[in-house]
Amino acid sequence: MVVAKRLRELGLGIAATTGTAEYLAKFDQPVDKIIGKISEMGGSSAMENAVDLITKGDISFVVNTPHGRGSREDGEAIRKTANANRVPSVTTVEAALAAVNGLVEQRSSEITVRSLQEFHGRA
Repeated sequence: MVVAKRLRELGLGIAATTGTAEYLAKFDQPVDKIIGKISEMGGSSAMENAVDLITKGDISFVVNTPHGRGSREDGEAIRKTANANRVPSVTTVEAALAAVNGLVEQRSSEITVRSLQEFHGRA
């Protein structure tokens, strides 16, 4: 929930499966787009999935926390596609929060360059 809230604060949208969207809704965190699970989609489904959206360039950061066999297989496909398309991905809520906190810090601070010696106070 905190991750979704922080992403919203950064002005970013959220795409999620129905189950994830329902979970986030319990905490008043809306989802911009509902996507299908790869393992549940037939060839005739009009609903897009994460792999489709990553390939199209519509997703720029993936939070994938698979649970269960189908989810693990979907997660593998999502992570492979994200990697092939140079889209950062994380597999735990903790890692997602760390990444989002990094984005917040990056946007709110001036970027400076320091040597390792300066960073460790040895310059």
